Amino acid sequence: SGRPAIGAICSACGHPDLDPALDLGRVPLPGRFPLRETPVRSDEVRNRLTMLLCRACGLAQLGRDAGPDAHRTAFGPEYRDVDHTVRIIREAGLLSGGTISEFGTPEGERWLPRLQPFGFRTSRHGEPASVVVDSFALERELDQRRALRERAAALAPDGTLLLEFRSLSAVIAQRRWD
Repeated sequence: SGRPAIGAICSACGHPDLDPALDLGRVPLPGRFPLRETPVRSDEVRNRLTMLLCRACGLAQLGRDAGPDAHRTAFGPEYRDVDHTVRIIREAGLLSGGTISEFGTPEGERWLPRLQPFGFRTSRHGEPASVVVDSFALERELDQRRALRERAAALAPDGTLLLEFRSLSAVIAQRRWD
């Protein structure tokens, strides 16, 4: 129909005005794409893949009708360098030891091993962390406002929140909307 599903709202700002930016129709789930020479079965294309653009905040996001597994990926992030990022953040004075809490995806790298040499340890349950890291997890949350509140609640008042995510330009350049 060219319009998002009724009741669709932006996963970041909650605004109800989403415009379709891309509609690929029904496609297989990520990681289950058949080989080019293999015929596509009807049971492999049950999820509609659309990208919506929020008029209020500009977030590009998967449509809700993509299916429950659409936000999972078969590919690990390939275009990041955690050690380089840690060096930049340390030089900015944002890492001075303390506690860390991580929100991550199964394929994401763990930050704690890279921060332990600088005096970091995992925060205990309920203990505010001096650094909260989200490694490619926020982009997969259907309710990003709730997810950001969770990360903020885990953060000490003078703490640092590090968000690691794919830019839309990188997704398009690498042709990996997964």
